[in-house]
Formats: sequence, C-alpha cells, structure tokens
Amino acid sequence: MSFLLDTPYTPCFIRNEFLFDEQEGHGEFTHGFVFGFRAEPHRVPMFQVMLENGAQWARVPVHMICSKPCDPLPIDVCVWWDSFSR
Repeated sequence: MSFLLDTPYTPCFIRNEFLFDEQEGHGEFTHGFVFGFRAEPHRVPMFQVMLENGAQWARVPVHMICSKPCDPLPIDVCVWWDSFSR
C-alpha cells in the first residue's frame, strides 16, 4: 500500500542524470516544482514534480531533488529510514 499526499508548490531543481537514466546530464539541473509526496514501504521518500517544460515526473527520489544546484549527497545521508517508518 502507498500513500500520495498533495504538498504546497515548492520550487526545486532536478538532477538531469535522473532524467537521462544516469547516462548523461551529470552536473546539470532542470528547474521544476514539487507538488506531491509519495510514501511506499521499504523505499526512500519520493516526490511528484512538474518541470519547467511541462513534463510531469512521478516517483522522483529525494536524493535527485535540491533547492539550488549543488553536489549530490549519498542516499544514506539524505534518508536514514524508509518513508513508511513510524
């Protein structure tokens, strides 16, 4: 079972390597807005994002979103437990 929650529209940047299946786009960012949060058992927190070009991406993991362009953090630093934990 999963839960989807609406969130306030929050500006963000998406790491382009997520958009290109880790094949290209490293160090590049696309501006977008977070508008939803998804929680699933045994998974990292995930977000729904609308990009500036109108594309909607669902299940964007937390470590692929940032508030400003920066170096990536390892996932174990971003998330200390799965998103369904109490």
